[in-house]
Amino acid sequence: MSRPSGAVFAYPFLWKADEARGVTDSKDRTTCLAIRRDVVAVDGSTTTHLMLLGITDQIWAGQQALRVPESEKRRSGLNPKRPAFVVVSEYNYDVLPHSWHYAPGSKTYGVFSPRFCSEIVMALKTLATAGGLAKIDRTQAERQP
Repeated sequence: MSRPSGAVFAYPFLWKADEARGVTDSKDRTTCLAIRRDVVAVDGSTTTHLMLLGITDQIWAGQQALRVPESEKRRSGLNPKRPAFVVVSEYNYDVLPHSWHYAPGSKTYGVFSPRFCSEIVMALKTLATAGGLAKIDRTQAERQP
């Protein structure tokens, strides 16, 4: 996987509210790869753990988010005329190379700066410490109707 932390791209991001209603499939949404962790096994194979954050133009009740500054919108390929927020109170967890949802060859719109990525990670750490971070596990295939 060649995307770095801070990459912005389309992913079938599932919001916690949708998961709570029993939704298991999702349309592609603008998503940010917040953290990636490569783990090398004894046999030399690599598994990449992904922490993915949704990007939205409006925040729902109960969500916590960081407003994307204008300079970061340009850098990441987001529409500069629309508000943009990176939701930090919930994330999708996925694993490569075993993902049912992640498309490694899909277009990357852009990448947030290291400084903004650090702000995102600090917000995640603060919420995790306070117990306010919701994980949506995307390592399973979507249910078929």
